[in-house]
This record gives sequence, C-alpha cells and structure tokens, in this order.
Amino acid sequence: METSPAVLAAETVEDLFGYTLEGHVQSEWGLAECSPPAVAVLMAALAGEPSAVARRELLDTVAQVAVGWADFGGSQGEWPEGDACRASVEQGFWRLLELSLSGNADDADAVAEICELLDLAGDASGHYRALLRERVRAKTKRRARRRQGVGQ
Repeated sequence: METSPAVLAAETVEDLFGYTLEGHVQSEWGLAECSPPAVAVLMAALAGEPSAVARRELLDTVAQVAVGWADFGGSQGEWPEGDACRASVEQGFWRLLELSLSGNADDADAVAEICELLDLAGDASGHYRALLRERVRAKTKRRARRRQGVGQ
C-alpha cells in the first residue's frame, strides 16, 4: 500500500488528490489475500491520531470491506479473508466507538454502518448502533442550526 503514507499524512482534501486506498484493500471482485493484513494496518492507523481527512478515508475503506463482507453473506467460517478482516475490525471496536463519539457526524455514521454490517459487539451491537445513530442526528441538527444562524 504505497499510497497509505500519503493518505495518513493528508491534512486537507487537496492533500489526498491522486491518492486513495480504493483498490488496495479490496478489488471489484472482493477481498484478496492481502486484505486482512491491510485492514489490520488501517485499524492500527485509526488507533493513532489521524487527521480528520485521513480518518475519513480510513473509515470509508473499512466500511467498504464491511459492505463486501455483508454482501458475501456475512457468515463466519465461509470466507477466510473476510473473517480475518472482520476479526481485525472487531479487535479495534472500542477505538472505533471512541472515534465515533468524539468525531463528526460522518464518522459516527460510518462506524454505525461498520458495526451493523459486521455485527460487532455481539448482543450490545444494537445498543451501540442506536447510540451512534442518535449522535449522527444530534450533530446534524446542530450543524443545521449553525448554518441557519450564519445565514440570518
């Protein structure tokens, strides 16, 4: 993943121009042998303090993997690469939850989607997803109120 240092160093959207993780972790045909270690690297990067732009790219990539896992059937034991990716994400569950509660509404929405698709946190999954969705609604309302106040 030669583009990963550029993605991690990105401070602005312009810094990402020409760099993406798309196609490096997952192809149009699904996950590959390199996907599980790549997801582990993404989760390790999220455990650090990536910029908001880098965090967005990392979360979007993990969400794409989650969508692929769910589209494949989401059955553990039937897809070794998908199961290994899910295990890496599950190990970083608490960091994802922390990011979603301290980040912006888009981060919370991405983490809620990841949790839902990968069925993370077992029985508590529904509770965390509801908490994250409520956070998205609250942040979206605050953002709308600020915009209305600026326009007056």
